[in-house]
Amino acid sequence: MVEMIHRYEGFVRIHSHGNIKGILDYIAEMKADAIDPIEPPPQGDVELGYVRQKYGNQMVLFGNLEISDIENMPSDMFREVVRSSIKAGTEGAGRGFVLMPSSSPCSRDISEPTLRNYQIIIEEIHNLS
Repeated sequence: MVEMIHRYEGFVRIHSHGNIKGILDYIAEMKADAIDPIEPPPQGDVELGYVRQKYGNQMVLFGNLEISDIENMPSDMFREVVRSSIKAGTEGAGRGFVLMPSSSPCSRDISEPTLRNYQIIIEEIHNLS
């Protein structure tokens, strides 16, 4: 399937939640163009910096922000998570990194702390330019 998508000049982004460390070599062997979401422990089992270093030249990396952190983490702590994710996702050579949540809120009502943490993501990305 990956070969067929590439034959028609498409891009392959593998979507797999949770523990991906044990399958990353297989995803790389398939010549996937991207993977999402990369979920840090404890939700996942691999650090973004490791994935960037080992597979970043081959794949665009997506993720590293957990919805549970967006919804529950105090904003000052969450800002540090965002900054750390940006650094780990862009350090060294690589095809690219997309900072994004691994999921979205399930509720129609978004709390003020959750909204504030989404604003922090935008602020930190904006601060890069």
